[in-house]
Amino acid sequence: DSYWYHNRVVFIGDAIHCCTPDLSQGACMAIESAYTLGCSLSKFNSIDKAFSNYEQLRKQKVDFVKKLSYQYGRLSHQKKAWQYSILIYLLKALPNWLVKKYYNKLTDIKPIM
Repeated sequence: DSYWYHNRVVFIGDAIHCCTPDLSQGACMAIESAYTLGCSLSKFNSIDKAFSNYEQLRKQKVDFVKKLSYQYGRLSHQKKAWQYSILIYLLKALPNWLVKKYYNKLTDIKPIM
């Protein structure tokens, strides 16, 4: 059983993949989900197949964004100034290739198409 859809009802946006606002990805994720759902509905004659395809295409990225957003939020909301200073120093020290890797993973919509 899927919690992304039931019968002829499907969830998109924060209704299915709410996450902390730390990466500012909420609206982006909802738009990607709506686009993916539209593509799935136009590709399959069966609602069940379309909804299943939609979930299959979105689940991995949604889980990645939720986890990354939560982790970044936990790190960035430090109470003590020295902890926050260390975080900022470490973020600035990240190699460009790693930053690009995560950026590309957040913005990639090729699996949808």
